Amino acid sequence: DEQGPYVNFTHIYVPYCTGDLHWGNSTVHYSESLSLHHKGSFNARAVLKYIQSQIPAPPRILVTGCSAGAYGSWLWSQWVSKMYEDSGENTKVFQMGDSGLGIVSDSFLNESFVNWNVVEGGAFPTFIIPENYLSYEANFMVGITSAKLYEWGALRFSNHTFGQASSAYDWNQAYFLKTMEQGTSADLFSADKVVWNNKMNSFYDAMGISRPPNLVHWVAPGDYHCSIGPRHYYADFVGEPYFRRLHN
Repeated sequence: DEQGPYVNFTHIYVPYCTGDLHWGNSTVHYSESLSLHHKGSFNARAVLKYIQSQIPAPPRILVTGCSAGAYGSWLWSQWVSKMYEDSGENTKVFQMGDSGLGIVSDSFLNESFVNWNVVEGGAFPTFIIPENYLSYEANFMVGITSAKLYEWGALRFSNHTFGQASSAYDWNQAYFLKTMEQGTSADLFSADKVVWNNKMNSFYDAMGISRPPNLVHWVAPGDYHCSIGPRHYYADFVGEPYFRRLHN
């Protein structure tokens, strides 16, 4: 897009086929006929090595992704920040998680991160954990909210900017929350979107005044899923294109 804010950026696309939010490092045998290679972190780390070799000192980097990619963008923005910090570069890192606010069931937290081997597999950026957080152990992520992870990252890298964007009643995130809670695929109704919206607001309102100034959230009207790609990305939003409002 020659009129967009990223026309001069080098774009590196990381495809996704591992079913682990780009976080995993395990192979799980779910049944005699089903084994999945949750190797999202293995793939992403290879991309980081490529980036550092090809673009050793960029002035700024935007790490972003939609849906599952939103979670991947947060985790790997921490490693990107650490990578350029360790190399002594003054690269400015921006991260935007698109439509992945982490409103999930307890059962998802109890099972998925363990199955994916997120912590012991080396993907989780343990260097962002505050010193006064005493519960750090292999399963410490059970019960940790996405909002808290974002807060930790923003506090650790206070010179970078981290954020999330979503529609207020995202149908896809509402669907997955309902499916997780029921344990099976389910029809989605308007009331389910309201349930998701209420939980989303309570999660992020809980941050209150503790929210770091370099951590931003933007919730727009509607129930769409993903702002990157769909046609509303270019639609008018309060006097200027949606993408420009999001960028600002």
